[in-house]
Amino acid sequence: MENKQLKDNIVGERIQSLRKERGMSLDSLGKELGVSKAYISYIERGERQPGRNILVRLADFFNTDIDWMMGRSDIRSSSEEFAIPRLQPIPVYSCISCGTGLWVNEQPEAYTGAPDWMLRPSKDYFANPAEGNSMYPTIENGDCIIFEQTENVRYGQIGAFSLNGSYYCKRLEKKPDGSFWLMSDNEDYDPIPITG
Repeated sequence: MENKQLKDNIVGERIQSLRKERGMSLDSLGKELGVSKAYISYIERGERQPGRNILVRLADFFNTDIDWMMGRSDIRSSSEEFAIPRLQPIPVYSCISCGTGLWVNEQPEAYTGAPDWMLRPSKDYFANPAEGNSMYPTIENGDCIIFEQTENVRYGQIGAFSLNGSYYCKRLEKKPDGSFWLMSDNEDYDPIPITG
């Protein structure tokens, strides 16, 4: 697993390369972005993937293209080539709790667009604005989160979960005893057991 992480870690490698080009430490880049040096280190080692908000801030700070940072383009800066991506409409529902749970309206409130390269063909997607900071620094309060509609969420993956009438944006974790938990990235929030 670790070798696969390192092999597929184009995002982390490129962020590390950009940081070193600027002669910056993990700490100084973390301060520039408002995150910990440990979080930057996790990204560079491929142990975490940066959220969209962090990717945008990194791209702006280093004047690079997000597609290049993600290994989807060989064009490092958007000034090298200007292209307008095709956007697919995604329904946006009410806020999802990145905290202690919220009810989500079942009717879309608006629509947003997502570029084709972000979406897998023949899959359905939906979006919710994040409310709360339990998933910080991966997801920040107010971020628009796009979810792929699925019944199967891998352990460690972030998803939208319905539990006891409330909806949450959390990571799914399976403990050694076989129990399932909804986990926050922010350690100030307690794990939520999934029972029944």
